[in-house]
Amino acid sequence: MAYVTQDKFNEAIDELGNHIDRRLTALETEVKSLRTDMVQGFEKVDQRFEAIDQRFEAIDQRFEAIDNRFEAIDQRFDAMDRKFESIDQRFENLEGSLAASNKVHNDNHLELKQMLGVLLQEIRSK
Repeated sequence: MAYVTQDKFNEAIDELGNHIDRRLTALETEVKSLRTDMVQGFEKVDQRFEAIDQRFEAIDQRFEAIDNRFEAIDQRFDAMDRKFESIDQRFENLEGSLAASNKVHNDNHLELKQMLGVLLQEIRSK
């Protein structure tokens, strides 16, 4: 069996310690790099979500504008309905007035006819 001196043992321990330090430093560097990559990745994801939010806001504004247009169209249709109702009422009034006017005209026509008949009888009798 080989005998190891204290100096060689201390040297081996120092080498092992240095090796562990190098590995821990490399691991620490890799963890920092991964953390940086992760933070940057989350920032990119956040930016993408912000862009998506902006798109949804734009779409929401478009829908709101469309809704406002439909509201304006509805108001125009309501106004047209009121105008048509007014026109219908005027036609009903005119129909009543026309019926009364026709009655007066027919009465006048009948009266004129009767007067003409009387006049013709007077002329014939002379």
